[in-house]
Amino acid sequence: MSQLPYWVQYVQALAPAVVAIIAALIAGYIAWRQYKTAHYRLCLDMFEKRFAVYKATQDLLTIALGRVLINPARWELLRRMTLRSQRVNCHVAVK
Repeated sequence: MSQLPYWVQYVQALAPAVVAIIAALIAGYIAWRQYKTAHYRLCLDMFEKRFAVYKATQDLLTIALGRVLINPARWELLRRMTLRSQRVNCHVAVK
């Protein structure tokens, strides 16, 4: 028999389990934050792509309405991002 008090024996027996649980909680929190960061990054990337398409469409409509000429870089972006780029070139007359 051990000469230690019972509470010390309980602490000795439960300490490894408590440490493991705390380590698992910390690892879970870190994993959750990484998931949230990746999710926010995905949302940002999707917004940037949609915004580029929006700007290209806006420039195309600006040309179609005859207000101002389109920036050549934006026109190339529109050509790359549009599935029917050949049809767009045929129907839009650049001044």
